[in-house]
Amino acid sequence: MADSIVILALGSNLGDRFEHLQGALNALESVITIKKISSVYETPPFEMIAEQDFLNLCLLGKTNLEPLELLEYCQELESKRGRSRPDLNKGYESRPLDIDILFYDDQVILEELLKIPHPEINNRNFVLKPLNEIAPNYIHPVSKKSICSMWKEFKGERNIERITGRIHSK
Repeated sequence: MADSIVILALGSNLGDRFEHLQGALNALESVITIKKISSVYETPPFEMIAEQDFLNLCLLGKTNLEPLELLEYCQELESKRGRSRPDLNKGYESRPLDIDILFYDDQVILEELLKIPHPEINNRNFVLKPLNEIAPNYIHPVSKKSICSMWKEFKGERNIERITGRIHSK
């Protein structure tokens, strides 16, 4: 299969948050040719109570993995970093690593295990701001809006703290 463009969002709010993000990036490089990585942003927990804020970033790259293979790989990385997947009916919980597939080419996938584009992109500043940094002209395959337009239209908190110089690809 030809390389597909993928955009992922990574987050961490347990343990050494920078190390979890850096370790995930290092591991992802075995299946994704990373082209761009956003700055790291620190944000309060979203729709949950937690002791520590999240560190978040987005990356853009190319992969030969199919969407479900990429999902499986990302979930294995999360598990290796200590993430457990509790009952989703209990809501969100703190986690050492969270990886969401935001986009896979311009595909729309609506399966029980995988929804692409990620359905909450336009509601989350911790996704839209770093996404706008690395892919402002990327067109959302459902809304047909650019990421830049989505960020301009975002109604929530826009001022999130950027942390620089700690995360990088090899």
